[in-house]
Amino acid sequence: MKGVWNRTTRNAALLAAGFGLAMPCAAEEAPNWKEDTLTGDWNGARARWSEAGVDLSIGLKADVLSNRSGGIARGTRYMDHWDFGLKADLDKLWGWSGTTAFIEVISNHGGRLNETHVGSFNGVDNIEVGKVTTKFFSAWIEKSWDEGRYALLAGLFPVDSEYFLTDATAVFLHPTGGTPAEIAQTGQNGPSVFPTSSFGVRAKWQPNPKAYVQAALLDGVPGDPNNPKGTHIQFNRGDGTLAIAELGLRPEAVAEPEAA
Repeated sequence: MKGVWNRTTRNAALLAAGFGLAMPCAAEEAPNWKEDTLTGDWNGARARWSEAGVDLSIGLKADVLSNRSGGIARGTRYMDHWDFGLKADLDKLWGWSGTTAFIEVISNHGGRLNETHVGSFNGVDNIEVGKVTTKFFSAWIEKSWDEGRYALLAGLFPVDSEYFLTDATAVFLHPTGGTPAEIAQTGQNGPSVFPTSSFGVRAKWQPNPKAYVQAALLDGVPGDPNNPKGTHIQFNRGDGTLAIAELGLRPEAVAEPEAA
């Protein structure tokens, strides 16, 4: 069984307790720090850094889950997922027009409820990992042209940060709410999804806010299958290539008729 549980879902209830510090997506504008984050604007420091081109974020998800019947054994386990992100607008910093860099470090701790107590093919919690570890999960640079209509990204890139994303999955704890099992459970060390990503390139075309087309090519074996701890970028013979493409449509919501 591969230890590939998707990270795109979020907190739900399965005898679980969770709490979080809001973390902006790498491709989005900085949030309203006072309203959208638990720790606020750090006495104005976050807003000043963002204006200068640097967004720093820290996220935490913690779950306590218990298996009360069925599966392998009865028991309760705690697990947590730390997420540290640094986004840099290189246009503001160095005058590199349309260029953004992003670094993300993840750190996972706690028990393995599915592995030791449940035995489900798809897992039970989207932050469960096979080994306690800290690693680089994202480290990429992106260049965009024509007011963002065209973009090219290169670096350490988890495809589940952009592919298979829907607003509806954001409320689910279970891994199946994110990357489908027919993709998440493939590959020698899984595809480039949580908890291990691959080096690759992604091209994107967004002709208007309602539609986009994106495609990516990545190393077929993320990390080191023999060493799940830490960060490993290897290009070995026989790794193969992961190729993925997506067409996205964002239709406008139908407005409700006004009351008479």
